[in-house]
Amino acid sequence: MGYSEVGSEFWENPEFCIKKKEKTGVIHQSESFFCGRTALDCIIRDAKHEIGLKSVLLPSYCCHTMIEPFVRNNIKIRFYSVTVTEKGFHREIPEPQSKEAFYIMPYFGFEGIEVYKKGQLARWDFCILDETHSCFREDVIQCVDWNVKYRFASYRKWANIRGYASAVKNNGNFRFLCDKSVKREYVELIMQACSIKMGYMKTNQGNKEDFLRLYEEAEELLESDYIGYQACEQGILSYQMLDKNQMRTKRRENANYLLEKLRGKENIIIPFSKIEEKDCPLFFPIFLKDSCRNGLKQYLIKQNIYCPIHWPIASYHKLMGKEERVYRQELSLVCDQRYGISDMSKIADTILDYLKSR
Repeated sequence: MGYSEVGSEFWENPEFCIKKKEKTGVIHQSESFFCGRTALDCIIRDAKHEIGLKSVLLPSYCCHTMIEPFVRNNIKIRFYSVTVTEKGFHREIPEPQSKEAFYIMPYFGFEGIEVYKKGQLARWDFCILDETHSCFREDVIQCVDWNVKYRFASYRKWANIRGYASAVKNNGNFRFLCDKSVKREYVELIMQACSIKMGYMKTNQGNKEDFLRLYEEAEELLESDYIGYQACEQGILSYQMLDKNQMRTKRRENANYLLEKLRGKENIIIPFSKIEEKDCPLFFPIFLKDSCRNGLKQYLIKQNIYCPIHWPIASYHKLMGKEERVYRQELSLVCDQRYGISDMSKIADTILDYLKSR
């Protein structure tokens, strides 16, 4: 008898793999990198050399992993305001500065680049499109129309795709590519963690703390040393073998169920009112109107439901009250391809039970 939980780290993808002869390629003309930060570091160094990049305008709602590579490369950072309402994420864009890049960030697979305005983006020297949340949406983006010079994506939050991210430079080749071999220590830790977790999930054998510790050690390695490493072949293969159409369908079905169950409920703000055919949800984000987000997260954990928070506030951030509330109120509900409607029902019912008990 296996162990049942919803959420947390991926450990395998077997039911969403296609046959080897049918495998799909990586992004057209893309370069391969060890992780998203490795790709972003390469982009920054390329832009410094070619364009003289000095500053970047980032969304106020972002992860420290988007900020740190710019700081490391001595690029000035500014933020444009991102807040949330029941009509979606609202962005306030200031005037550009000299030699500045604009960082485009569509959220959670429900948004495409069209949430920005072409005229706004054209005012910057160039744009960097972070497709980590939107890489599996069925959009066709004309980079020139949107002033996008670089685009990149990390895939490890979508499936068990470890050690692979991709990046594209529009109308040119990267001057700086990875010269270090694969980060074997990270790969070995992840493989060991996945193996232990698989046994735990399928047969309830082993100790949960063992694979949690290994995942944490791997994450610490990623934090401390990510520059210049080549992609892992197994990560590229996992991406190629992923049945992307089946994954999109499953995620949309799950997100649709959560939307219908939680729509209009007191104390919950849902920024996306509908799910389009081209959407591919990374998570289903909700925002708790009063200060019950942390309590709900812990209540879900007691029911073996593990929903992450995007993101912690980093020391780099400079936030106003409304911008900070996005971080304080957000909870990302799991809706990925490992789960079905019965799991979504458990998530929604547990949330509603908690809100009723307050």
